[in-house]
Amino acid sequence: MARLATLLRDDATLRISDSGDGLAVVFQHGLGGGEAQVAQAFPSGPGLRRITLECRGHGASGLGSPRPFCLSMFADDVVAAADQAGLDRFVAGGISMGAAIAMRLACRHPD
Repeated sequence: MARLATLLRDDATLRISDSGDGLAVVFQHGLGGGEAQVAQAFPSGPGLRRITLECRGHGASGLGSPRPFCLSMFADDVVAAADQAGLDRFVAGGISMGAAIAMRLACRHPD
């Protein structure tokens, strides 16, 4: 069962899903998707902790007022969610737009 949390960034309330225990994997959804899309593509399993932040305007997350939306903003939100979850290190991945966010994270934080 996923543990749900929220994160306030700027004036946007963002939804985080955290399930499983073990190696932390932050796995992001594609454009127009959300946690349900991720759960279908990356089901919970033993030895893995899957964390998904529903990006601004997706799933149960609010839009907030900063514009324009960009991969950099989404990546910053993911780092804030990882910090809130107490993660020092994690594997990043995703579907479509989520993969682009993961690449942004890997370029900025290669360790």
